[in-house]
Amino acid sequence: MFDVKHNGNVYRYCKSDRGNYWIGVSGTRNEFYPGAYCHVPLAFCNELRKSAIEQGADKSIFKAPKKEAKKASVSRKKKKDEGSISIF
Repeated sequence: MFDVKHNGNVYRYCKSDRGNYWIGVSGTRNEFYPGAYCHVPLAFCNELRKSAIEQGADKSIFKAPKKEAKKASVSRKKKKDEGSISIF
């Protein structure tokens, strides 16, 4: 977590298992600042990210972790019963 000052308000970038998000910490309430400890709307996250990078934050902090590639499922072949009769 780290704090960023943008347009006179302070915001905090938080990382969690569910995802990363910005919250307001202190400042005057406006369309950009939602209030103390409230999530910032997603529309403003890019501007906050740019401000954080300008203030010295590392770009790699904002990259999502790589997800493991799913293995392609292999369908199992159905065993044919030698003694059965197919009606279709």
